[in-house]
Amino acid sequence: MLKVQREGGRVKPTAGVFLAGVLEYLTAEMMDLAGEEAKTAGKKVIQPRHILVGIRNDEEFNKFLHSATFSEAGSYHSKEHEVDLSGPSQVI
Repeated sequence: MLKVQREGGRVKPTAGVFLAGVLEYLTAEMMDLAGEEAKTAGKKVIQPRHILVGIRNDEEFNKFLHSATFSEAGSYHSKEHEVDLSGPSQVI
């Protein structure tokens, strides 16, 4: 993965450590968002649905993972695209 481009020809020995740190940070942020969603839903265990909703509600993660599919998480519909079905609409 680190040697695919072959432009520089060399990869520093610390590149793997740096990559592991970045992945750990992204995972921690993702789990924090999912934990907040689980808490909002009144659950004690994070489920795939909580990860999906947490990522889709975060602007940067949503942009980063816009084409990702989450297994067993269902589909996500943002609240700004929902239609108000509470009663008949009035046309003026």
